[in-house]
Amino acid sequence: SLEMIETVSQIIVKALPKPPGTPIVVETTATSVTLTWDSGNPDHINYYIIEYRPKNTDVLYQTIDGIQTLRYSIGGLSPYSDYEFRISAVNSIGQGPPSETVETRTGEQVPSSSPRSVQARMLSATTMLIQWEEPEEPNGQIRGYRVYYTMEPQQPVSNWQKHNLDDSLLTTVANLIPQTTYSVKVLAFTSVGDGPLSSEIQVKTQQGVPGQPINFKATPKSETSIELQWRAPREEKIISYELYYRDEELGKEEVITFQPSTSYSVTGLRPNTLYYFRLAGRSEHGLGVFTSQISARTLQAKPSSPPQNVKCTSPSSTSILVSWWPPPPESQNGDLAKYSIRYQTVQGEDKQLHEVNDIPPTTTQMRLESLAKWTEYQVSVVAHTMVGPGPESAPVFVRTDEDV
Repeated sequence: SLEMIETVSQIIVKALPKPPGTPIVVETTATSVTLTWDSGNPDHINYYIIEYRPKNTDVLYQTIDGIQTLRYSIGGLSPYSDYEFRISAVNSIGQGPPSETVETRTGEQVPSSSPRSVQARMLSATTMLIQWEEPEEPNGQIRGYRVYYTMEPQQPVSNWQKHNLDDSLLTTVANLIPQTTYSVKVLAFTSVGDGPLSSEIQVKTQQGVPGQPINFKATPKSETSIELQWRAPREEKIISYELYYRDEELGKEEVITFQPSTSYSVTGLRPNTLYYFRLAGRSEHGLGVFTSQISARTLQAKPSSPPQNVKCTSPSSTSILVSWWPPPPESQNGDLAKYSIRYQTVQGEDKQLHEVNDIPPTTTQMRLESLAKWTEYQVSVVAHTMVGPGPESAPVFVRTDEDV
């Protein structure tokens, strides 16, 4: 007779995990969002992945993986910005599909920049109109502005007179003293607090004179020129501008007067030199207030003088010791990047020019080796900036020693 044998086998089919439950926002700050979520999976999950990006953008999601809890805080976010988040689970098979997306906005912060393009002009001899634009980085809803003004700018701002405004981009200040210069600063605030103050502007209480040129900037264009740019003051008829400038070393202030424009190129400057500039507009009623001083450095150039005091001695029959001083500071025209030494025999068949390159800029002597015995050489030294080599020094003639 045949016997019956029965066996029972259990087959477990594994699959990718299901999407977790829709994330829930439990806390927000100006730079972070805390999420919780339901696993959505009865089986073991190795870890979770959070993907997030700014809302309404096509940028790729940023990811945080290796999360092994059902609560997580994402930091490093921008204040008062909308984000979207989604979560996926990972098991031994791989990463499953993402959850539904949740959207939220980070909290407010104080503005991290000041109001832009602050300017002022006189409506009468005693009333001033001040205007500005919103901060570039408000970090929240701007609730208002504070306008500070004074005749004594050396005093702390807490001692200046102050106007508090709702969300308006201009104000008038009356009852000023005629024929006086006032300084003005403006800040924006959110529900969290005050942002930084704008740069100081000045205005004369004399009707009809121009306000300060706006957004005065200096950009080096070459080793001998700097371009200046600005926006003209509003409403006033400018008939000319006056530009005062000086360099850091000589200190003598030069004056240039030119026709109305919004840019000017100052030429004939010295290479690698820091210059200071201030600008004012003139109308039929007089000269306005000068801008605050700005600065820019001309670009570097090749040295215009060779190394100084080049000397050569022969410490042995096959070597020459070369020493030198750097070019004069005023003719270096930049940061010295290196030196090179050029040398060749004066007589004989081998008159090939040899060059030792990439000598560090802090080095002021170098030994030339493997030279011919009892032979006359001519040697010169060249200084280099990052732009290129300067002129070579006058040749120095030296003869290697004889063997004893």
